[in-house]
Amino acid sequence: MVGQQIITRTSDLDAFLDHICDWDVGGDVDHRAGYDFSMAVTVQPVDEHFKLVGEPFSAVTESISRTSLAIIHMRAVTDRLLRITLRARGREILMILKVTHCCPQGMHYDIAGDFC
Repeated sequence: MVGQQIITRTSDLDAFLDHICDWDVGGDVDHRAGYDFSMAVTVQPVDEHFKLVGEPFSAVTESISRTSLAIIHMRAVTDRLLRITLRARGREILMILKVTHCCPQGMHYDIAGDFC
């Protein structure tokens, strides 16, 4: 991951969201609240040391908060940890997601978890 950094501070996620959206997530906003937010992301399984262990795949975000993320994908995931790459408007951030559930919803799967 030369030149890439895994984001672990919520302020970095806030700055990214401020950069790509027309809202300000700082200030008096309840940061536990999720934002409905749809964008393509790259997802890749990682081990407990955040080393890549599987093939990347594309998914779409459903909602995001300072502490969690929900994505939609066509297949179920069995991996416990996922590296999520968000790219928009010339910026990129990487987040590690600890999967809390993967549930079928019609033709796709809802996958959600908490950021590590």
